Amino acid sequence: MATSLLAEQGVEGTKQLKKDLILQTTPEERARILEVVDGATHDLKEEIVYAMHDESQHVRSEAVRLAERINNEEANQLLLECTESKRVDVAVRAIKCLGRIRPQMALDKILSLLKSSKEKDRLVACCQTLGQIGDSKSIDALARILQAPGFLLFGKKYGPEVRASAALALTQMNDPRVVETLTKWTKDKNAQVSDIARAVSSRHHQDPSPTAQEKPIPEQRQ
Repeated sequence: MATSLLAEQGVEGTKQLKKDLILQTTPEERARILEVVDGATHDLKEEIVYAMHDESQHVRSEAVRLAERINNEEANQLLLECTESKRVDVAVRAIKCLGRIRPQMALDKILSLLKSSKEKDRLVACCQTLGQIGDSKSIDALARILQAPGFLLFGKKYGPEVRASAALALTQMNDPRVVETLTKWTKDKNAQVSDIARAVSSRHHQDPSPTAQEKPIPEQRQ
């Protein structure tokens, strides 16, 4: 209600709200403002950038959520930039947000990150987001991750969780190449990968139609 009243005051009201966001002394106060400030204005680029570098993880999380809610070209560009943040928690949230809102420019950025990133959490988030986007262009990149089970390949090493995330992401692609790719890993040492691969292979033999891949796949173990 307070935010709505400030919005009714026009420029002066929103200016005061922005000032309060910067001046509030506790993370809880800053986070609360971020939760509602878009009810008054979407002109928040500088404020979102500022909040994304806050010392509080809670505030950083709310800043990413705010950019997702605004969901315009400027906010989406901020999310794309945040995928490379040195704060991995910010990067992971931004990557997952892009998977939910699916802006056109997200696919190439996530594929690029998949090649360049080293942190497990960032890589897992990239795989999950590629699965959400569901574009067949990402099949080869995800397949390359499966081909590196714990040893160096082209300078990259992928752990069990990253490989399992790649396998699960592949199941969300409605493309016949997915079955061919995953069938190679039905006896993988990674139980998650082999379970997913066997489920897809078995389903394909029972129902070879392209839509067979759309049925439930075993959930990735935590």
